[in-house]
Amino acid sequence: MKNYKSAYARHVLLSFAIMALLAPSSLVRAQSPTTSATSIALSTSTSTYGSLVVIIATVSPTVPNGETITFYANGVPIGIGTTLGGGAALTTTSLPVGTDQITASYAGDAYYTTSTSAAIAEAVGPAPTSTSVTLSASTSTYGVPVVVIATVSPTVPNGETVEFYANGAPIGTGVTTGGVATLATNMLPSGTDQITASYAGDADYATSSTAAIAETVRSAPTSTSVALSTPTSTYGSSVVVTATVSPAVPNGETVTFYDNGVPLGTGTTTEGVATLSTTALPSGTDQITASYVGDANHTTSTSITEKVDRAPTSTSVTLSTQNSTYGSLVVIVATVSPTIPKGEAVTFYDNGIRIGTKNASGGVAVLSITALPIGTDQITASYSGDANYATSTSDAVAETVIPEPSTTIVPATSTAHATTTILPTQGADPSMPIAKRADPSLPVAVPMTVGIAVAIAVGLTYYNSRKRRWQ
Repeated sequence: MKNYKSAYARHVLLSFAIMALLAPSSLVRAQSPTTSATSIALSTSTSTYGSLVVIIATVSPTVPNGETITFYANGVPIGIGTTLGGGAALTTTSLPVGTDQITASYAGDAYYTTSTSAAIAEAVGPAPTSTSVTLSASTSTYGVPVVVIATVSPTVPNGETVEFYANGAPIGTGVTTGGVATLATNMLPSGTDQITASYAGDADYATSSTAAIAETVRSAPTSTSVALSTPTSTYGSSVVVTATVSPAVPNGETVTFYDNGVPLGTGTTTEGVATLSTTALPSGTDQITASYVGDANHTTSTSITEKVDRAPTSTSVTLSTQNSTYGSLVVIVATVSPTIPKGEAVTFYDNGIRIGTKNASGGVAVLSITALPIGTDQITASYSGDANYATSTSDAVAETVIPEPSTTIVPATSTAHATTTILPTQGADPSMPIAKRADPSLPVAVPMTVGIAVAIAVGLTYYNSRKRRWQ
């Protein structure tokens, strides 16, 4: 029995031992995670923005494959790697410019604790850039747009500034799109211009400037046209001459105006237009031209014909009297308007027959005459004109001239012993009957023509009676 118990005890103890060997881990006393340590190394300690940097993290002891390691720059996550053989690597081109503190952190698992590396410094400088420039045309004309294209490498962010220059002087700016900035300009000065572009840079990209490229710019051909306030004018009237230079030249440029090649005056441009107001255009067909003197960038001139007619005149006549006696003085005054130059000739006419010529003074010519014929005379005056003033003739003004008054004594006939005095009545109508007096010894007033006829008749009667006696 004792042996049986002893054998049984040995069997139980062996069963527990087997069970202990085969028991699940939960039944085994729990074990603490293994402490890990993480370290890093860099492919380079100095780099430039955008260049490739490799960061290598190693965890000790060796942790299982596929474990996670997070990489940091200045405490900011920059990427994640997974372990392989206890290590993980991260390649990056996005380290910011400056001295970056690089670390790596192992996340740990059930068997290994988390761990973070000590920081290693990485000095990152701005990325070097290069800028090149091209032109839409290597030869152009002043005022014609030229496109200047600047390309920055490596490609910089959009919206970056590029400044353009001609011969070192700024001509404008452009902003980058996909690393390219453009400027269209029509202000390149005439001559051979050296065109450059300069990229301003930013925190991550260094500045850069292009080599110069030549642009040959010709002076702009210009045309000058002339417009007149009136294409036909009269001497002494104001004419405004307007010159327009195309393309529009800078303000303050000089335009000289000419008449038949003789300078009239000058004007200065405002937005390409210059004007001159003149009253000095001579009569005739004047060739008006305008000459733009040009500058470093412009040239030329053109002309137009301006016809200037002689100034029209009018002549009027006045008389000192419109009723006169033959042989008496009559003063004829001719007035020419507008006032003509002193010494100009005015000719006077009576019934179309020239009766004299006088020179004007202050636009007035005066003729004094005593030889106007008896009757109704039509008096006119004619101004002969000159280079600047047109001819003109006055309307006719009537002057009535009667014979000089006289007295005729008619002797009495044999049948009539009274003495009759015939007096001409000035201005009387010849058809009017003779006014007889009651007293035959008194004079009888009769019309002059009738008186003459009566005197002749009486004279003939007296002569015939005496002739018969003589026989």
